[in-house]
Amino acid sequence: MKQGKVILFDIIVGVVVCLMCISFSAKDMIIQTVNEGAIGHAVAIRIMDVVDEDFPDTPIDTLVDIQEALGNSKALDTITGKYIDAMSNAISNNQVPQYPDISNDLVILANETINTIENHLNIEISESQQQVILSQLLEKSQDIESSIQTYTDSLINTSYLPDVQSMLMKIYQFITSWIFRFILLIVLVMSVYLIVSWKQSLNKIMMHLGISVFIVGIAVAWIIPNIAQNIGFELTNHFLGRTMYINTGMMQIIGMIVLVIGITLVLLSKIIQRQKRI
Repeated sequence: MKQGKVILFDIIVGVVVCLMCISFSAKDMIIQTVNEGAIGHAVAIRIMDVVDEDFPDTPIDTLVDIQEALGNSKALDTITGKYIDAMSNAISNNQVPQYPDISNDLVILANETINTIENHLNIEISESQQQVILSQLLEKSQDIESSIQTYTDSLINTSYLPDVQSMLMKIYQFITSWIFRFILLIVLVMSVYLIVSWKQSLNKIMMHLGISVFIVGIAVAWIIPNIAQNIGFELTNHFLGRTMYINTGMMQIIGMIVLVIGITLVLLSKIIQRQKRI
């Protein structure tokens, strides 16, 4: 009977840890997917108009590198995240989206652009020229906001399965909420408390935790991302109205961290067991 309880504990821990990994990686996965799918490219092209104008002799390869760096900007991730929140609220509640104020984020993006130019051209832009470039970039703000809003509207309005899309957005909002994460944490703590109350030895508890976490790490680092990427084109086409590559980079990083934690727990369990034998 006790062995059956321990196996149940392993399953519960595995499921809880897996859901935690998904919860902490889901938003980043969507942000990176949407950025790479269109927003990053659309914003970078508009910024590159200023770069082309102010640095006309820049080699094509360098311009491409700058554009790619701008598409991966942290400020752009923040902006996209805010629009995704607005989009998910609109879809889940069947309402017109209430778009966020991103004026401060656009200033940050403009400053990041200046730093990117300096890094890729290996130059130091004077303060006066920085102000000129900053003004030029901020003049593009309305155009950038318009392009992002147009793209976001297209995601909302071109879904082939609006009811399913609405349901998925509600699920997304819940699994990325701190309430959901807190519930998972409570379940995990209770599970560990129960197995301790069954008077299992410390090394056995760590061994069971380690094995469960190790398996989850493999699933999150490789299995789930591979499945997501294999069916990603079809899923995004059906639910977002266009084909996109699903970026699972954050999920894979979290999976690798979990995998290392699992291995560490197993090794510590072995060390404790060996110390007991001495």
